Amino acid sequence: MTPTFERIEVIHKTHAPSEFLFGLVFTHCQIVAEIAQQLIKDNDLKVNKDFVVAACRLHDVGYYPLFDGRGVIKRGKAQIQHAIAGAATLKAEGLPEEYWNACLHHIGLGLSAEDVVSQELPIPEKDYRPTTAEERLVMYADKFHSKEKLSHLVFNSYEWYENFVTEKFGQHNAQKWHDLAQEFGKPNLEILAKKYNQEIR
Repeated sequence: MTPTFERIEVIHKTHAPSEFLFGLVFTHCQIVAEIAQQLIKDNDLKVNKDFVVAACRLHDVGYYPLFDGRGVIKRGKAQIQHAIAGAATLKAEGLPEEYWNACLHHIGLGLSAEDVVSQELPIPEKDYRPTTAEERLVMYADKFHSKEKLSHLVFNSYEWYENFVTEKFGQHNAQKWHDLAQEFGKPNLEILAKKYNQEIR
């Protein structure tokens, strides 16, 4: 059963250590959901829309456990642990396994066990690549919006993320990005940036 908007909001509020962080993370998740909805509609994507939207709204719930009692978050590569923490949170909340998996599989552009080792990431050595079109769409939509240094929200243009992923991870990951755009299309970020009064970089 698909969790309602109200149920998802309660999950966020229950685990958020502050109102500010709830607003930051929940708004980001809602924007990612709207990006996915736009892609589904504009490109007539044959996916489970209800699942995708709910999974987008839940995908970053794992950020909350990374904050300590003083409101300070783990830094650097440790932040990737939010996928593991999020899956554990959703399991504890009684959500179906497909939501845990969407949370686990949205990091990067699909992390293999080899990627975990080569990038020296502080997460268990296993495959985190999405296994369904729905999971790939959640992962893809997420890349168009960021919680910049967990202080403010910003949209990422297709070109900005392409440059980012190429410079940081090489041409192989840039090709993954191109393949995702071929599969799902590119969103119109201007509409959402205006709605939320946020910049596009």
